[in-house]
Amino acid sequence: GLSDPTIASPIASPVVNTDYFLLIEDTLNNCFAELQTEVIVLDNPSLSIEPFGVDCGIETQLTAITNISQGDFIWATDENFNNIISDSSTIVVSSFGVTTYYVQFSTSGACVVTESITVQNTSINVSVENSQFVCVGDVAVYTATNADSLDIVTYTWFDSNGNVMDF
Repeated sequence: GLSDPTIASPIASPVVNTDYFLLIEDTLNNCFAELQTEVIVLDNPSLSIEPFGVDCGIETQLTAITNISQGDFIWATDENFNNIISDSSTIVVSSFGVTTYYVQFSTSGACVVTESITVQNTSINVSVENSQFVCVGDVAVYTATNADSLDIVTYTWFDSNGNVMDF
């Protein structure tokens, strides 16, 4: 229906496609005009992001899922979409710690929906020195460095056969 069918600019709130007909009359000059307009109601897009949860890998793939087949995606690291990082439905992120990603989906009919996901990437960011050359009887000192001071890690060294190294 219309908010008021007797005014020049009523608000239309149809739930299905609707044709509206307007009769404009000038009774003083005995003149009238008839106009027609159509309001096309688009499906409301839904939007979700997969995976749901925490990933223990170096890279996390995030996929935006929607019920509408045509439209545009944008991903950002801020809710105002000032820092756009992709315009695809799927992104691969590789950050350490906790980061929130935002995705926006818009249809050609200007319906827009936004969703966000917080990724807590719990990958272990550790580095180890490359090969060392030593003479027989000398010692080689290796150091594994935990690059994320918030990670609580343990270390176990193995030989090439998978056996735990002796002290």
